[in-house]
Amino acid sequence: MFNLAEVVAHNWDVAKATGRELAIDAAVVQMLYNWGVSIPLDAFRDHGPSGPEVTVPASASVFDRLVGLLGRRP
Repeated sequence: MFNLAEVVAHNWDVAKATGRELAIDAAVVQMLYNWGVSIPLDAFRDHGPSGPEVTVPASASVFDRLVGLLGRRP
């Protein structure tokens, strides 16, 4: 799951940097978000793969909340 989250996060990084839209299957996004909030991510943050969690409103899309969870600003 962590590897898949990394692939999604880095694809988001590239899409954001190049001004492109990123379409990820909604079921995959939901699965990753559920996984991410169910485990302690601090160990991963301490070693650099993920930045500190970025607060995203609860009303935001699951994809934006996943991106925030992984340390990016949607």
